[in-house]
Amino acid sequence: MIVKRPAFTADLPAIREIWSAAFPEDSASDRDRFLKTVRLSEECLLAVENGTPISMVFTLPVTYGTRRLQYIYAAATLPSHRGRGLFAELLNTALSQAREQGVTASFLRPAELSLVRYYARFGYRPWCGCHTETGEAGPSGERITVLSPAEFTERRTALLPTDAVGWEPRFTAYAASCGLVLGTERAVALCYVQGETLFIKELLGDADPAALSAAAGCDRYVWRRMNGDEPFMLWLPFEDEELRAAPYVGLALD
Repeated sequence: MIVKRPAFTADLPAIREIWSAAFPEDSASDRDRFLKTVRLSEECLLAVENGTPISMVFTLPVTYGTRRLQYIYAAATLPSHRGRGLFAELLNTALSQAREQGVTASFLRPAELSLVRYYARFGYRPWCGCHTETGEAGPSGERITVLSPAEFTERRTALLPTDAVGWEPRFTAYAASCGLVLGTERAVALCYVQGETLFIKELLGDADPAALSAAAGCDRYVWRRMNGDEPFMLWLPFEDEELRAAPYVGLALD
């Protein structure tokens, strides 16, 4: 029998096992930092079989003005239990709970393009897109510094456009702790380094990505820019028809 219930501290070993099996590219330290950030019993839903968690989904609180949104994150099932529709049942439970709690919409970042079609079964549809820009490193006339997660959170808040979803500081700090944050006098960039490439996940303000790449000791950059044609976020509105156009989302815990 499958039981769907909130997660508790005693479930952490099983959650770590599911996470590591589903997301082997994530470091144990990044995973555990997130698990310390999240409010486990409020923001993690499990499918449990014979007392053992076998599937999970995190439902993180985000705001947009006075609206409450739900962000679906780290959705995964143990490989040995896939193909049984367990996650579909778990996600439907999470969506039902969100509706009951007065949440306006659910949104998520599909890990792969193929998942766009999968999530369409639940009613998710494209919400906002991005554009991937690539280039070579170059010199800068500005001073570029490395910022702490707390500095990133503060600077990001100051630079956000007015039409933006609101992440709690604990989540922006977590995202920064998993990467590299570079700042200039007028900009802040959330990045990570892979080999000789700087991946820029979010850039707010006026900064040259080529210069950021050079400052990070990289030869090139890949910059994920908002408002493009590539799928970025999918969303499922529950009843608020006023939220038709996508606000600025930017940050994704991916």
